[in-house]
Amino acid sequence: MALEIVHTQSGARINGELDMATAPQLQDFLSDESPTGRFELDLSGLSFMDSSGLEVLLRHAATRSDDAPLVVRNPTRPVLRVFEIAVPGGVDGLELETEHEAESVG
Repeated sequence: MALEIVHTQSGARINGELDMATAPQLQDFLSDESPTGRFELDLSGLSFMDSSGLEVLLRHAATRSDDAPLVVRNPTRPVLRVFEIAVPGGVDGLELETEHEAESVG
């Protein structure tokens, strides 16, 4: 399945599957955008994410040029599970906001 990245007022909405085949597309998008300040990625349309996708998000959060976080919003249950397993204590620079509550992953 393809990955669709749609610009939003606060960042972007990601739809489809984020895996080894599509992670470079997100990496290119984030590299081109290089936003400063709070940047939100709405993952409510993401049906699947593997470690390749997670790596892109974590790497981008770690290399932001300012202190503003990369905010991952509304992950689907399968995507949220990847975060829970891979980074249970969170990481600096990445905030995870679920639909029902806002929590910091770092």
